Formats: sequence, structure tokens, C-alpha cells
Amino acid sequence: MKIIHTAASLNPAPGILNQMQIEQEAADRIQLDWTVRCFCPENFVADVSILEHCNTVNTTNANNLFSRAKCFIKFRKEYYKWLRSQEKELDAFVLRHYTNDPLQYRFVRDCQKPVFLVHHTLEIPELWTSGLLALPRVILEKHFGKKSIIASRCIIGVTDEIIKYELNRTKNNQNKSLLYPNGILLNKKDLRNSQTTEPELIFVAGYFAPWQGLDLLLDSIEKSNESFVLHLVGEMDNESYRRAKKDKRIVIHGLLSKDEINNLSQKCCLGLSSFGLFRKSMKQACTLKVREYLSLGLPVYADYQDIFPPSFPFFKVGPAEIESVLNYAKSVSSTDRNEIARASQPFIDKESLLLKLYEDIVKLAV
Repeated sequence: MKIIHTAASLNPAPGILNQMQIEQEAADRIQLDWTVRCFCPENFVADVSILEHCNTVNTTNANNLFSRAKCFIKFRKEYYKWLRSQEKELDAFVLRHYTNDPLQYRFVRDCQKPVFLVHHTLEIPELWTSGLLALPRVILEKHFGKKSIIASRCIIGVTDEIIKYELNRTKNNQNKSLLYPNGILLNKKDLRNSQTTEPELIFVAGYFAPWQGLDLLLDSIEKSNESFVLHLVGEMDNESYRRAKKDKRIVIHGLLSKDEINNLSQKCCLGLSSFGLFRKSMKQACTLKVREYLSLGLPVYADYQDIFPPSFPFFKVGPAEIESVLNYAKSVSSTDRNEIARASQPFIDKESLLLKLYEDIVKLAV
């Protein structure tokens, strides 16, 4: 069965591109007839092989609201025209759900091949945070987003929470659902255990947005006299930088490459993930960061649920309190990193996750 997985954006986020590139490489490794493409303006450049450029839209000079709106409309029209041009050659479409888009509904409704929609967030709560245009966008999403989901063959969500949310908003008993967590490409190699005498922690983010909850962790650290080293990797707002800079236990690295993060992780005994996901009205997440920690043999501490079962000992759910973080770090400090990586593999291996999704789609597409 020939399947394409697409997303479309005027300015694709690096995280989305990274996830899609990983998926294409996984499909190539296991020789699936599965193509991944990110549809973007012709002037968009990135070091990935999955880009599909829009021939009529260039955003270089789209520097005001009117010109950007014009680009957006032309862009969405060409995206669905491009999708329709491939309909005869494909057996199924897997589309990253685009919010408040009437054209998406029209495509899903009229497409002669089954369409599966992938959801990565709780759309309406997130739209409410989008500023002045929040209300019209929410109204459009409530109407056309719901129609798109009902017209699709199946809901695909990265967490159970997202799947339940999408099913609930449609109130349609006919919708089926599939769980497709994020994953990474695994390279089996021997991992060295940390040799440091005091606990070293690592917290990685491209940018420490409010939902990362860095401020909550800093609140706790400022009240603590515990001995540790916290490595912060990523960009942050001025206030967070000021607070972190004045604590000698915190090392600010800024943005680092993947190899630099891997080298730094060898010194650490624990990876930290988000502490403020509730600010997005979410209780579950499925981030690449957590999977990368685990593949390096680092247990993870966060304040939200992931897809790991309660019996999985290397993902700890707890509050943004440094004492609790350090107690967990101590409890797993003697565990060999290779054991952590092996135990994590069934949950984070992109090849296995993609193969299962492909097989499930084949069953539902007939």
C-alpha cells in the first residue's frame, strides 16, 4: 500500500521538520512504501530531504498582515491542489491536522482515497492562546475542524489524552483512533555511566517557553541548599536568564548541537522535561527530548504523563521541586545506562512505531 504523510506550513518549525525527517529515514530503513513531505513556500530552506516547495508562494516580502494573508490563501489552495494531483497514485493520505481550515475539510470530504488526520495537540485550548485572532480561529476550528475529523477515516494521536479529546469534540461514534507516539532512530552503542560525585542534571529545550516550566523549577532551586549541577540547554527569556545566572549550581549553555548535547549528557545522571504543561491545558505529552534522553541511558523526571506504563521505572512523574528531583536521581543512580536504553527501546524506537502504524492503516484503509 502506498501512503503519504504530509504537513503544510508557511514557516515549518524545526521540531516538526526533525520529526518528519526521522519518520522518512525510519520508513527507508524498513523499506515501507511510505513517503513523508512537508509542503512549504519556495523560499524556505532547511537541511532536510522532505521538503515539497509551493511554486506560487514566496514569503520573502510578506512583511505585513495583508500580504501574509494573501500568501496564506494561495498557499493552502496550492497545497490541496498538489494533494489532489497524487490521488490516483496513492492508496491513503495521512495529513497533519491543520486548524481552522475550511479547505482541509473540503479535501477530506471529497477525496476518493481514505484520509487519516494526525493530531499533536489539543487544538482549541491552544488556539485560545493565539492573541487577537483567537476567537475567529476557534470558531472556524470548532466548525470545520470537527467536520474534517468526522469525514476522515481515523483519528491518529500522539497521546491517549489527545485521542480522547478529538473523539469527544466530534461526538461521532463512527470515528476510529490510533495511537502513534513520537519516536527516534536508535543506534545501538555501548553507553558509559556518569562518574561525577554530585548529581548533574540536564534540561534541554529549543526555547524555554512557559509550558516548559523553567520558572517553577527555579522557584524551588532558589529555596534549596542542596548540592547539584543543573545544565540548561536552549534559549530563554531575560528574566529566566537573570535568575539562573546568579545561581552557581546552574550552568547556562545556550543552544547546542546534537553531538554537543550527547557529550554533555554523558556527565549527567538525569534528564528533565516540562514542568508547566498544564499551561497548555494538557496532562500528557510525547516529546522527542524525552526519547533522546532515554536513548542515551538517562532516566527522565517531568510533571506530566507520557505513553510509558506505570511499571516503567525510568520516567518519573513528580512536581517541579528540586528535592524530589534529586531523590529520584539518587534512586536510579546505580542503574546501568545500557539497561535503561534497552528497557526504553520498545516505547521509543521509530521503526517499530511506524511499522505498527502502517499495518494498522492498511487494515483500516481497505
